[in-house]
Parts: sequence; structure tokens; C-alpha cells
Amino acid sequence: MEMMTLKLKGRDAEGKERYRSYYLVTDGGRMAGRGRASVIPMSIGAPMPEDEHVEVDQGGEEHALMKLVSTLLALPGNEGLVAELTDMATPPQSMNVALSVPSPPAPPPAGEGSFVSRLRRLSR
Repeated sequence: MEMMTLKLKGRDAEGKERYRSYYLVTDGGRMAGRGRASVIPMSIGAPMPEDEHVEVDQGGEEHALMKLVSTLLALPGNEGLVAELTDMATPPQSMNVALSVPSPPAPPPAGEGSFVSRLRRLSR
């Protein structure tokens, strides 16, 4: 499971500054190629797709997330905005769980070939 924030920024046709923020969650690492991504709006009045999640049969979490970001960028009110995707670290676990379960490894840094950089190129 990965958690990310998607920020959309830009100006509308009237020249007014627009800002939208969404929280994205993926799940599907154990489903042999299948993937699921869900969205939670963090900005008041942010447009939402009819379904708050996307499922794919192939391509896993990455494909589901790219499909969800494309859907969000195409919504009325979000068209023409520039996307910024930020990978979030796994939230800290409670003290009881942390004593018995090792912490997950840190995510790799975002480089040119990373998933985040591919999504950034998609949003341009």
C-alpha cells in the first residue's frame, strides 16, 4: 500500500488561481498484476469522479494510480491544472505494534525513472 498527495495548481479561464488537493491510496501488491487506487478530496469543492476508486486487472498499483490521476485531471474544474504528486512515508505505528513488528523499509528516492517522475510527465 502506498499513500500520496496530489496537488493541482493553475489558473482558470478567468485568470483566477485554482488549487486542489487529493489524498491517494493504492492497494494491490498481492493480487498478481491487479491494482486498486482510491481518492479522498482534501480541498473543499474539489471535483470528484463518480467512483472514488479505480481497479485494474493488469499493471498493478502503478497503472491504477496513473488511471486515477488521469481521471482527476480530466474532471471539469481540474482541466489545465498542473499536477504535483508527493509520495508520503508510511505513518508511524503505535507503540504496541512497533515492538512486535519491524518498521517497513524507507521508499526509494524519486529519480528520473521512478513512478512519481513518470506521473509528473503524464500530467504535463
